Amino acid sequence: MADFKLDIKFNFNLKAFLIDEELEFLVRSNGDQVSINNLDGKIIALYFGMRYTTTQCEWFGQELLEMYTELTCNGENFEVLYINGDHAYGDEEFNARFSKMPWLAIPPLELEIQDHLWKIFNLAPWHPALPIIDERGCVLDFGCHEAFRDYGSDAYPFTPEKHTELKLKEDEQPLQFLLGFKTHDFLIAYDGTEVPLSELEGKNVGVLFVPECDEGGCEEFIQSMKTKLQKIKEAGEEFELVIVPVEAAYNEEKMNKVNFEHVFKDLACLSIPLGDKRCCKRLVRRFYSPLDPDNLMIISADRRRYTIPLTREDNQEFASERLFVGCANMKSISLESLLSSADRDYVIGNGDIKVKISDLEGRTVILYFAPEFTESVRCNTCTKFLVEAYHELRSKGEVDLEVVFVSFHKDEHEFNQHFSKMPWLALPFSDTESHNKLRDRFPRETFGYLPCLLVRDGSGDIICRQAFWDLLNYGSKAYPFTNERIDQVKKEDEILKKKPQNLHKLLGSHTRDFLISSSGDKVPISELEGKVVGLCFQNIWDPRDLLETYQPLKDMYLRLKERGEKFELVSVFFDMLSPPKAFFQEMPWLAVPLNDQETGEKLFRYFHVFDDPKLIIIDSQGMILNNPILPDFHDVVDNLGDEGYPFTLEKIQEVLGIEGHPLTLENYNKAIDRIQDRRITNLEHVFVSWQRDYLFGKNGIKFPASKLMDKTILLLETYQMGEFECKLIEIYPKIKQKDSAFEVIFISDQELLTEMFSAMPWLLAIDCEDLRTCAVRIYFNLDIRDFCYPLVGIHRLGSGRSFTRGWRLRKLIMDYGADAYPFTKQRLRELEGRSRTISAKKSSTQF
Repeated sequence: MADFKLDIKFNFNLKAFLIDEELEFLVRSNGDQVSINNLDGKIIALYFGMRYTTTQCEWFGQELLEMYTELTCNGENFEVLYINGDHAYGDEEFNARFSKMPWLAIPPLELEIQDHLWKIFNLAPWHPALPIIDERGCVLDFGCHEAFRDYGSDAYPFTPEKHTELKLKEDEQPLQFLLGFKTHDFLIAYDGTEVPLSELEGKNVGVLFVPECDEGGCEEFIQSMKTKLQKIKEAGEEFELVIVPVEAAYNEEKMNKVNFEHVFKDLACLSIPLGDKRCCKRLVRRFYSPLDPDNLMIISADRRRYTIPLTREDNQEFASERLFVGCANMKSISLESLLSSADRDYVIGNGDIKVKISDLEGRTVILYFAPEFTESVRCNTCTKFLVEAYHELRSKGEVDLEVVFVSFHKDEHEFNQHFSKMPWLALPFSDTESHNKLRDRFPRETFGYLPCLLVRDGSGDIICRQAFWDLLNYGSKAYPFTNERIDQVKKEDEILKKKPQNLHKLLGSHTRDFLISSSGDKVPISELEGKVVGLCFQNIWDPRDLLETYQPLKDMYLRLKERGEKFELVSVFFDMLSPPKAFFQEMPWLAVPLNDQETGEKLFRYFHVFDDPKLIIIDSQGMILNNPILPDFHDVVDNLGDEGYPFTLEKIQEVLGIEGHPLTLENYNKAIDRIQDRRITNLEHVFVSWQRDYLFGKNGIKFPASKLMDKTILLLETYQMGEFECKLIEIYPKIKQKDSAFEVIFISDQELLTEMFSAMPWLLAIDCEDLRTCAVRIYFNLDIRDFCYPLVGIHRLGSGRSFTRGWRLRKLIMDYGADAYPFTKQRLRELEGRSRTISAKKSSTQF
């Protein structure tokens, strides 16, 4: 068979692909079989359906249906081809979805063809996708899903030029394009009058989506919004609120118009005309999310657009700033407006110190936000580095720098613990009003899992909204955290990294010139001279990440040592109590001593790896091999193993088979995909991995994986002894009589392996914690995201093709038992044909 894939110009011959896959016809929901020739000369949208039915999926399908109807009624050469993405359930689920679709589909039985298309287009199965192929076979890769979502049928024929044209119109006139476009040029006021869109020019416009709500919720919503709008009016802001009824877009018949009119009139705002369903849909599908219903879309006076969360909190009123935080001028913000309250004009320091907020004006102030969900380890890390930078800058004469700590923790004890380590000021923890005001003004900066350092300069301008990572990576050198300063520091850093590195200065200290092994032996750093050295950094936030990279590294390391290569690995830990015990005891390479936190901190900062664990490779001459294309060599080790050694660009290009071509990210990823495709069809790379070349057999026997070649393997992953498992146990001996090359491999956790395996007649099993299970699942086309156990698939090892899997294989076994073997499409058709014949004879006899 031909190797069909998207070429570099994104061309794909769909018809040739389907013919090569021996597909005879496509189907419609009424049962009609349609020739593949019907696709000739048409623009084809490939509708990849979601695994799960969600509101997003329903809206997507409804929008696609309306667009399809409009285009086909207008005589356009347009067709949709549905590719099912949900193989966890049966024909009933597929038929229920497909019955509402007027377009074509790949027959549900053709699982291999559907899987092949999903793989070719490399799509995620948890949201709908719509790549479009034009009549020449060119895949429009600019994001047809985005064009369809934003502009619907107006984006037809979905060319990049058409998409660009629409986006330019939207950028030039966002009010007219988003709130009117082809349908109208006005909005409706609460008294019924028409307000021209031109009257909104020069104002900040908020578009608020009003979902269906009950009468009590409606009253609460109205009162909350009226308070906010009144505060905006008192502040003299040029602001207009436009409401969009969500139900009017898709379920107008279910819309509670009485409640909507109540909201409309009480808020005295503007609205999209209710009859303009098309405009409502365009706004809802682009800017409204059922998961985040309290979102406000802002169109600012200077034509910028923002989506702002309006989070409701137990009847607490919001400050007005939240409504227009995206469009408000962030220059010249007074500290008093941010930090003071009606009965307080000061901030506090340790030791009952009070400092007037007015005394901080004209100084650079860093607001240190500690969001509610920030873990202590992250706050401690931020505080540690900020204290160092604070003292260093103060000692250099930066006396105009001040920090104000703002804690959003629920526990005052936790606030006191953190603040006691700080030499700067803080907002009193008890001042809930001021905390809420800051939360309203800076919603993104005060929410999340990371501390935030917001920098305000002496003139009152916000010059940096998040200096946290810059502080960790560059320390006081990043001050005053302007874009210009950060760019300068990065350039200086790049120059430094391009020079040969001194291993003694990197890995040692003034009191230590050695590294340690897991057994506690001291190894002189001088022994690393002239070797290729890998520095393996541990993620300080999540020690579990280390285990995910450990086995590939260990496998690569041991093979290089067996070959006698001059290579060494050094683990670097920072801010951890200890690495996982099992890992450290088995670690065959070296580490920076765990008690030398100063060196660990220095290395994490020097290589900027606080947020992401990386493998840094330094060659035998001391040159760092990491580059923008390969920032982390973990990926290289995972895919190339010891074959990539000594990890130079030339060697990697050679192994990837792209010598003579520039090593771009695109070329690298494509070459890696080709390698993975070859390996996943190779038995050695599926069942032989990480120094283990056997499966578990009965009574502790180790069964060589090499003996599985040319066997027909049914893979069973289950965590219970249910009806299907009992049925498989029953028919296993019957299938073995038909085909002695048939075997079952059982996957489960260690406890169930011990409990269930003894009751099963088959011989082989794998622990689900075994790292090979991931490759095995891919090889058998199983997907744990189906959440539908038992997972089953069948494959003839060495043949390169699988048979069937999932619910279809389970149904075959439950309905037909051993007669269904070898579980191919042809066998299924034979059985279904035989069942129809028997049913027809019975009906004839009864008649």
